[in-house]
Formats: sequence, structure tokens, C-alpha cells
Amino acid sequence: MPGFNSSVALAYQRVESSVALPKLEPSAHLSAPEKRIWRILVKSMPHLEFSELDRPLLERYCAIAMLLRKTMRHIEAKGSKKDGRPNPWLKIHERQLSLLRSVSYQLQTRPAIRQYQRQRIYDTGAFISTN
Repeated sequence: MPGFNSSVALAYQRVESSVALPKLEPSAHLSAPEKRIWRILVKSMPHLEFSELDRPLLERYCAIAMLLRKTMRHIEAKGSKKDGRPNPWLKIHERQLSLLRSVSYQLQTRPAIRQYQRQRIYDTGAFISTN
């Protein structure tokens, strides 16, 4: 609670933030590379509590990330120009990058949001001291 700094409130925040929730496992229909992206994302965001409600967005994130890698491979193989014109994969790559940014924003996984959340957790005292 903002502005409420009693020892009971701070202890509650610390305990509440230290409860380890089970990690959300990837959906069975995802490909092996998509499952790997899923696990990396969930593991690297311990402060976010992904739930079943996040599953569609997480699946979408993994699919877009894979398509983004595919478009990069095409661009690297053929170059950014084809017959003097921009490689058509560049437009697809830009679209996938835009979609990935959008889904990242919705999942709150963008670096700016993560920094804000870490600062907010620190400011409220909702962290576990190792001292």
C-alpha cells in the first residue's frame, strides 16, 4: 500500500513477493524452438507472474519471434536488395518486429517496463534482503 509503511505492511509485502509460483509451461502444440523461446522468456522474467490468461500472448510472442528469425535468415541469404529493389522480406521483417514490440508491451516484457517495475518493487520495500 503506497504511503503505508508499518512493519506489518512491509513484512506482508516481502512475504507476498517471495512466494514462488509455478512457472507456466509451454503449450504442447508449439514447435521445439518456440518452446525454447517460451522457457527463456518465462525464466528471464521472475518478477512477472504469467498465468493462463497470458498463454495466448505468450504463444503469439513465440510464433512472432520465430518468424522474425526466419525473415532474418532470408534477408541474410539474399541480401537487402534483390534485382536493384528492396528485398520483399524486409517489409515482412519490419511487420514482425512491430508485432513483437506490441506483444512485448502487452506482456510487460519491454526493457523500459522491466526497469520501472524493478524500481517500483525496490521503492515499496517488496524485496527480500540477503543481509
